[in-house]
Amino acid sequence: MESRETPHPSVWLRLWSLVEIVLIVGLIEAYLWFLKGTSDKMTKNLVVVAIVALVGFSIWRLRDFRPQKAGWFSVWVKTVVGSLIMAGVMLLAAWGVGVINTAAYSDFWAKIIGDDSWFQRKMGTVVAQQIALQLCLLPACVQLTNRRWGGIALAATLFSLIHSPNPYLMLLTVFGAAFWCWVWLDSRRLVPLICSHLLLAVLAREYCNDALYNMRVGHSTLDLFPVEITTSSGESFVNDPMQFKGEWNVLRIDEDQVVCTGWVADVRRRELVDQLVVVADIEGRPRRIEFDGIPNDDVRNSYGPKIADSGFELSLPLDLFQQSVRLFAYRDGIGYGEVLAAEEVFRDQSRNPFHAARLEQQKKQDRLAKSQSSTQQPL
Repeated sequence: MESRETPHPSVWLRLWSLVEIVLIVGLIEAYLWFLKGTSDKMTKNLVVVAIVALVGFSIWRLRDFRPQKAGWFSVWVKTVVGSLIMAGVMLLAAWGVGVINTAAYSDFWAKIIGDDSWFQRKMGTVVAQQIALQLCLLPACVQLTNRRWGGIALAATLFSLIHSPNPYLMLLTVFGAAFWCWVWLDSRRLVPLICSHLLLAVLAREYCNDALYNMRVGHSTLDLFPVEITTSSGESFVNDPMQFKGEWNVLRIDEDQVVCTGWVADVRRRELVDQLVVVADIEGRPRRIEFDGIPNDDVRNSYGPKIADSGFELSLPLDLFQQSVRLFAYRDGIGYGEVLAAEEVFRDQSRNPFHAARLEQQKKQDRLAKSQSSTQQPL
């Protein structure tokens, strides 16, 4: 590979590349771990602007680092063969460990070309990632290491770290980025790399999404990791959001009962959960209810025909909902847990008997304090 870049960059150029890499990767990680999902729009926008400005400046600074272009045919052959090999290995590995989605989405292509498909939303992200990787991160890494393969290895590693703490996605991206960087240095063709990235991303999401934690990165991934939960009565189970999925809702309030509705299903094994142990836990007072899941035509999910209906209704004592209630449903030591906030039960505070009782108690205290102050006034 020939390049117009200086064969032996000076120490200062290598140091400047290090500073650029640290700043860009550091700001991206700060955004993914601390800012994404927060309501601080001003800080988020400032960080995004800073990232775009740094990437743009780096691309301009390294504008002379341009590999020699190769013919389109050879690039496409290399990219297609490499992409198919990576896709095959990914799907075979997922099938081998039993995490591949075999529900066979019949509307696979509709999801790609539909009006609101994930593919269309992902396209812009993939284009931006490939531009930043090939025109900014890779040249800076090559300049820093002063080695072709050293730069590829460093760029692929950093690209993978940006996808932390998602372990399997990090594994996929480190090999994918290394392949894309290698093709770029031999061809200087960006379009085939974008197509390869999109192909692998779509296949990963459609057939390995559960194993890849919904392809989340940053702090939001931690919400999908299995955690052990112990109720106040000492019962323990593993709350695995990627195996058991569900939803709790408040249907109505019947006198002294709150009627909840929802569904819980084992989406990894693609089956209904018809025998559940439900625990409503509040202030150290667990209420354990065993019940059979009752199909409910009003409750649907999108995890395939084998679990088309897994709805149920559940009545809980009203006195549980003076505060938020932890609701758990589990079987064989694995389950689903969620907090049902009191605000969700009593969206209309006028219907909240506890709120009314607190208001009445406050009025009594105010009247008592007023009467005491009036009797203490001098004549």
